[in-house]
Amino acid sequence: MDGSALVVGVDIDDVLYDWSGRAHQLSVQAGLAGEVRAITSWTPHREYGCTAEQWWEVIESGIHDGSLFGAPPIAGAIGALQQLRAAGHQIHLVTARGSGGFSPYAAAVRQQTHEWAARHGIPYDDLTFTADKARVRTDYFVDDSADNVVAIRQTGSRVYVMDRPWNSHLDHPHRVRHITEFAAAVLSA
Repeated sequence: MDGSALVVGVDIDDVLYDWSGRAHQLSVQAGLAGEVRAITSWTPHREYGCTAEQWWEVIESGIHDGSLFGAPPIAGAIGALQQLRAAGHQIHLVTARGSGGFSPYAAAVRQQTHEWAARHGIPYDDLTFTADKARVRTDYFVDDSADNVVAIRQTGSRVYVMDRPWNSHLDHPHRVRHITEFAAAVLSA
């Protein structure tokens, strides 16, 4: 790296925050999960053998009482972001929270996200809520959605896929298992 400041895009859910794990925990507490040990797809209600409506009731309840977005960040996430900032890079959190099926709850989700970041001291320079993450200009990006990785890659950003069961089909040269691996890759470039 030539010492220039980079704009580093980072997804929140299932990159910095164990969203799928938290959603699964709430589903277990609601009695929906049965024998399923973890969410492995974008359609967990099918894995659980319940209706989409039943699963959304659990998710909506977690939004309303703050439990869906209230858990701590993934261990090591804050340190990884601090390393990037210490190297002079800008951290741009880019999340689809509040879009898609979450649109009716966008204001609450955004507020809870800002509060979560402040409560845990998440270091960042910008925070954008959008389903179209490719519209945010970055030099590097990490995301767990295969569709986002493909779209962001087309912008010229060096994008890494956070290895998760729901993106295992994606043939991509830059795959990491933890945010610390991503930060190390950016810092060593």
